Amino acid sequence: MNVFDSVKQSVTTKQAAEQYGFKPNHSNLICCPFHRDRTPSMKVDERYFCFGCGATGDVIDFVSEVFHLNCTEAGIKLAEDFGIPYEYHGSISKRKMLKKKIYQQTEISEEEKFKKRLVKAIQVCSDYRSMLMELQKRFSPKTINDEWDERFVYVGMKIPYLEYYLDILTFGNQEEQKELLNDKEEEWEKFGRDLKRYMSGNGIGQDATHDITTGCEGIKGCVR
Repeated sequence: MNVFDSVKQSVTTKQAAEQYGFKPNHSNLICCPFHRDRTPSMKVDERYFCFGCGATGDVIDFVSEVFHLNCTEAGIKLAEDFGIPYEYHGSISKRKMLKKKIYQQTEISEEEKFKKRLVKAIQVCSDYRSMLMELQKRFSPKTINDEWDERFVYVGMKIPYLEYYLDILTFGNQEEQKELLNDKEEEWEKFGRDLKRYMSGNGIGQDATHDITTGCEGIKGCVR
C-alpha cells in the first residue's frame, strides 16, 4: 500500500492536528494556521475546513500546508511520526535523504511558527494591557478625597499579571517564552472568564467585555 493510502486510512486530520500541537476544542475547532485567526474557525475531523478563509483538504493537505512540504513529503512525515508502514520504491539512500530534508524543513517551520506565535502574543497582551489601563483611568479617583472605586482596584490588580507575561514574552529566553505559550491556556481562560464576569456585573459596557473576550481568545490562539 502506498504512503498516501496508508496514511489516509490510519490518521484523521484531527489526530494530526493534535500530534503537531493544536488543541481542538469541544466542537473540534482550532485557530486556523493559514490566516490571522484569533478565534477558532477551522473544523478538524476526518478532513479540515476553515469557516474563516475557506481552506479545506485532507490530512496530507493539512500537514503539507503547515510544514511547507509537498504531498509526498507530508505523507512520509505522517507515516514516520505515527509509525505507519508503507511501501517506498526508491533506494535506501534516497529515502534517508528525503527523511533528512523533511526533518530540516519541519524544524524551520516549527521555528517560524513559534516566532509568529510570539509576535501575536506580545501584540495581544500589549493591546489587552492598554485596554485595562484605560478602564483603570476611567474609574480612578478624581480628587484626593474620593473613595476608590472597587472597579479601579480590581482592574489595577490585574494589570501586573499582564506586565509579568509581557516581560517574559519580550525579554525572557526562548525556553521561558515557549513554556508561557504552551502551558497557560487554562490560566488565560480563567483570567478572561473572571474578568468578564466581574465587569459585566459592575456597570462596564458591552464594548469592554467584548474586547476582554477577544483578547483572551487571542492569547489562547497563541497557546495552541
